[in-house]
Amino acid sequence: MVISNHKRIGLALELLKMGVAPYIGREIKSAVKRGYISSHLIHDYVEDPELLKIEIAQWDLCPLLKLMDDSWNVIFQNTLGFSEHSVLGELREWLSRWDNQTSISNDDTDRILDSVVRFLNAINATDVAADAERMKKEFRKFIYEEQVRSEKQSEELEELEQHDLVETSAAVTLKPWRDVITPLPDIIGGRYLETEFAADLWQVHQGEATDEYRDPVEFFQRTFLTESLKKLMVSSILRITGLEGDPVVLLESGFGGGKTHSLMALYHLFSGVNFSELSGVEPLMKEADVYSLPIVKRAALVGNKISPSTPAVKPNGLTIRTMWGELAYQLGGKKAFEKIRDHDKKGTSPGEKKLKDLFSSSGPCLIMVDEWVAYIRQLHDNKDLPGGSFTNQIAFAKDLVSAAKQSKNCLVVVSLPAVPATDSASFKADDTEIGGAKGMEALILLREEIGKAESSWQPATQDEDLEIVRSRLFEPIAPEREKFIRMTAMAFTELYIQKRLDFPADTQTSLYKRRIQSRRYANKPL
Repeated sequence: MVISNHKRIGLALELLKMGVAPYIGREIKSAVKRGYISSHLIHDYVEDPELLKIEIAQWDLCPLLKLMDDSWNVIFQNTLGFSEHSVLGELREWLSRWDNQTSISNDDTDRILDSVVRFLNAINATDVAADAERMKKEFRKFIYEEQVRSEKQSEELEELEQHDLVETSAAVTLKPWRDVITPLPDIIGGRYLETEFAADLWQVHQGEATDEYRDPVEFFQRTFLTESLKKLMVSSILRITGLEGDPVVLLESGFGGGKTHSLMALYHLFSGVNFSELSGVEPLMKEADVYSLPIVKRAALVGNKISPSTPAVKPNGLTIRTMWGELAYQLGGKKAFEKIRDHDKKGTSPGEKKLKDLFSSSGPCLIMVDEWVAYIRQLHDNKDLPGGSFTNQIAFAKDLVSAAKQSKNCLVVVSLPAVPATDSASFKADDTEIGGAKGMEALILLREEIGKAESSWQPATQDEDLEIVRSRLFEPIAPEREKFIRMTAMAFTELYIQKRLDFPADTQTSLYKRRIQSRRYANKPL
């Protein structure tokens, strides 16, 4: 049943309330406990005295968001950044419009749903954030299907205007692009959504991602292996098989630099699927001089999917509170968790020795940590959260690195936002991936501990970005069709030269022609 935008937004705002109410209450209680504010100072931020008679968790969303906004500089700017504050202001405005029954367009509805998801993820309200994410995807799928239906109705009336663009005699011999490169089946069938471009390691680990991310064979079929990713995979193969390779690798880049995608590549490389079935992997195995892979235990720790304030209850009834508890459980189940249960309960790092014992008993193991800053920035200086304290989390990072270096067949890979390594003054607290003073402090300390390890990874280059996108949208190009690509590049280059006054100068260079062909054909003669 199709629901209205107003109803859809109302459901999303209800999820927002479910996430922010306990978060605000917890942060205020912690601020009072740490002496940041006095218990009666909260009265200054509340206009309705009746609200002071009930628990914050029972407030409506409007006063909740107002309280958070008004007390931001005193309480919340330590754990959240400028970006989150902007989203908060935007949500307050949308809430007002929704309350007033203002008509809200599809574009605005999409923006509201996305803002709700972003804010819930920022405060680690993982369960309700997942529900909001599903709602957003369902809405985008609905909009996409509506657009496809509309386009099909007018398809017969649309004509391509390529002849107006290409006025050369070669134009009559050029093949339409659809005859040369073939979109993937889900593109042709209208089943590919923009949101599916976003890699999510936690969804893959939970088995909830789409096939292109969840299935190892399909993942590698659609993945362009950059030079840096190839080096990372070769080093990882060597490390896991006990030959050589870095024990700890730092993936460091700005937002969208491919960190999570690289983690997923390693996750699938050591999935147990025969490497001969994984596109592009066999040459890397030969380079490493390795011809079989052992069974590898994998742990995926995603900071914005694991809540430091809400313990996770596993299907077997086991309650896990900390990042290290989750690590032990993923590597060895209940048996491994029991060895560090006390540390999980107390929120203290198990220490280097126990982590080393855990890795040794697990056999070859791969530990991946993503969105770690998002997790740590939610922690306080004292142990008032199940996830432990800020200090103990940094201690865990140090112990993790040290234990990995001393363990055989163990690889730890951590992704962090890219920042200057030495100039802390240039850090920006409003960076979306950092978020607030606490996030900045966490990033600096993590970088000091993990950055000591050698890294064999760099973000994709601009040319590689183009290949990455093409691999996710199109089938591999058949060899017999390559000549048509070269012919098209030549024809457009001739056009740009003939019309040199109408086009930028760089379009008339051989480099531009190679870019039209893509880097795959850069070294082939025309």
